[in-house]
Amino acid sequence: MKTKLPKEWQELTEQLGFQEFTPIQIQLFDPILDGQTLLGVSPTGTGKTLAYLLPSLLRLQKKKAQQLLILAPNTELAGQIFEVTKTWGEAIGLTAQLFLSGSSQKRQIERLKKRTRNSDWNSRSYLRTDQIEKNQDDECGDYHT
Repeated sequence: MKTKLPKEWQELTEQLGFQEFTPIQIQLFDPILDGQTLLGVSPTGTGKTLAYLLPSLLRLQKKKAQQLLILAPNTELAGQIFEVTKTWGEAIGLTAQLFLSGSSQKRQIERLKKRTRNSDWNSRSYLRTDQIEKNQDDECGDYHT
């Protein structure tokens, strides 16, 4: 699987001390990269976030105004996912942004305006959900019962 990753990620895996990818990461990589919809189930701590994140980020094309929406059931997990996304996304020239329910919408919109280079703003909606092709729902079993 490592040979399928961009050079920047191969270097990052070495910097972060990755010895090998986990079974869930290996099993989900190609299907997600190919655009398949699936459900990956694995115990906590087995690398589910990277299992869906790496192929999902590879599907995005820089400077194409694409969005990847990842939902999380709580602020703590959202923050963790954001940090992982930021690390791996920035390595290949992508930008990550964290939006939290209950936070100042005005401040979040201002941050989004500053971080984007896309001039195609919808005048009423800054997060273009009508253009989202796929979304990931991390830990969905915890709150979709």
